[in-house]
Amino acid sequence: MPKGFNMKTVNNQRGTVLVTALSLGLIGIMLVAVMWHIIKSSTVSTHQMNSYNQELQIARGTGNFLMAKMGDDSLTCNGGMTCSTSPSTPTASKIDIPLGLCTALGKADCTSLYAYYRGANNLSAFQIPDTGPQAGTQLEKVTSLQAITVYAENEQSLSTKAPEQAIIDIIYKTEFIPDGWVE
Repeated sequence: MPKGFNMKTVNNQRGTVLVTALSLGLIGIMLVAVMWHIIKSSTVSTHQMNSYNQELQIARGTGNFLMAKMGDDSLTCNGGMTCSTSPSTPTASKIDIPLGLCTALGKADCTSLYAYYRGANNLSAFQIPDTGPQAGTQLEKVTSLQAITVYAENEQSLSTKAPEQAIIDIIYKTEFIPDGWVE
């Protein structure tokens, strides 16, 4: 084999090695970029999930406070008025949440924590017992269902378009059962 022929083959191999090295380098850079993207997106997702869980706990705490207010019949809306709704304005009754509750739950003010009174329905059941002290008297059992919706939004959200928020719907049931009522 002539000596020049070997030299030509070696030169062609150098070009192939260069192209292979550049290709592998480019593939390596792309793999690093993909891994970097996965790590960054999982960090953001974890942060958003933690923010959502925090807002969910705040909404639950507010819901518990408002249920206690419904239980002792001291729930107020729109600056101290009785809570009520009408079909034309279903969100007209914004529930009054004390500033102290908002700050205790970690909110600067109550702009990102609010609730709406969705209304109440009273259901009556009647019964006339045959025996006992109430025999022959009509008894009325009243069941009241009240609904509220609590919204808690993250004030320091990473997303300005759709901040992390929790929305909780609460239905509160109370019953007045008269003496002598038989289930």
